[in-house]
Amino acid sequence: VTQEMLLWSRISSEHPSFLLTVARLTGKRLSKSIVDELKKADGKFEENHDCVKRFADMLYGGHKDIQSDGVDIKVCMRKFLSADKDFIETLIKLKEYGKKDGVWQALIEHIEKEQRYMYRLVETLLMQMA
Repeated sequence: VTQEMLLWSRISSEHPSFLLTVARLTGKRLSKSIVDELKKADGKFEENHDCVKRFADMLYGGHKDIQSDGVDIKVCMRKFLSADKDFIETLIKLKEYGKKDGVWQALIEHIEKEQRYMYRLVETLLMQMA
């Protein structure tokens, strides 16, 4: 679970800034609210990756009682689900930009599919841990 969360939280943290870069390079005029949502998603995913990394460092560092140290992988996973849900909603809004740009639309669709996969995976892992 920890390795999955390290991987997917890192990938998710890269998506918002990548989309902002591609939008800028392709001349997409994103609204301030969309830009703000992408920046907020970036921050949430970065925080989530840090949460998972702290857990992994404690786990692999030999800490006997990780939860008493204030880090719980389940908390990190729930935060990921919340951030991912919000980001998927932003991706749906992003489809309104560049409707005639097939590459842009394919990129958003690809990222949305990845994020939905991650959501289902983390949700399933969390249920299995209950």
